[in-house]
Amino acid sequence: MSTENQIENSENKLKKKSKWKIICVVILVLALIIKIIESGEEKDHRNKINTTQKVVTTKQIIVTENDREIYYKYYENYSNLPTVSIKDDSRHKEAISLTAKAFNKTDKEIEKIYEAVNAAKPTDQEIEIYETYDNELDKAIDEVTVKGGNVDEDAVKEKIAKQYNISTSKLEAIYILVLANEDYQNEQTKKIVADNEKKQSENLIKDRKEIINEYLSYINKSGMGSYINTVGYKTNDINDCSITVVVKNSWHVQNKQVRLQAAQTLWKIWTNLYTMADSKDDCHLSLVDLNDNSVGGSSWLGGSVVGVQD
Repeated sequence: MSTENQIENSENKLKKKSKWKIICVVILVLALIIKIIESGEEKDHRNKINTTQKVVTTKQIIVTENDREIYYKYYENYSNLPTVSIKDDSRHKEAISLTAKAFNKTDKEIEKIYEAVNAAKPTDQEIEIYETYDNELDKAIDEVTVKGGNVDEDAVKEKIAKQYNISTSKLEAIYILVLANEDYQNEQTKKIVADNEKKQSENLIKDRKEIINEYLSYINKSGMGSYINTVGYKTNDINDCSITVVVKNSWHVQNKQVRLQAAQTLWKIWTNLYTMADSKDDCHLSLVDLNDNSVGGSSWLGGSVVGVQD
């Protein structure tokens, strides 16, 4: 697939998933509003405590399977209610009330459960369901990108819901719950970055090996192959074009002028092969013997200022 197709494919996926992101924004905004209100109430309560007798306590909220089922029901109720402005939390309040009646609890109890589930780390099963659905949705998007048409998202939902023996509304609730979980998404981002770095490193090693082999080929053609033992990059930095050339003992028996010209030629062959004219001086050449002792190379003034030892 070409780069343009990959970009277009990615854009199509983002468009298809945009409504999920909108729902996430709604839920996160509501959660933030609730948190701000409760934070204010908690602050007022703390101000009433004598500072000389203040005791710090941490209340751990345990999220049970029943709490999660209550959250799934809340989401179902929320989804079925008419859409209103994000600034208007009446839809949220109505969903809370409907859920409270269904489970014979107070609105306040349901509100606390809603907050706790949103704040808690998704379960392994929730993550599995989320990733299965997300991957299946990506496949469907890829397919219509190639063949044309529209993604039948409902069909994908029904397929995954049936696979896990859950309702499509519960599937949606799980998807939104994991999608909106900052800790999980941060972990995924770190994983993607690590995978990309690994691939870049593997590609870098492969590419550099090919360049070094090509360089050695040019050296052999120039007649200097008998002086060279090995060639390698000085660092793993992809932007660093500096190399180290290990010379054989035959290098040392040549007079200084011959060695100087050879060193300058080694640098020219390398930079002509490797980089653009305006950045050649960034490429430094180091010459070392078989025991890693310096016998010449580029000066700190620039890569093109090459010298050899007496």
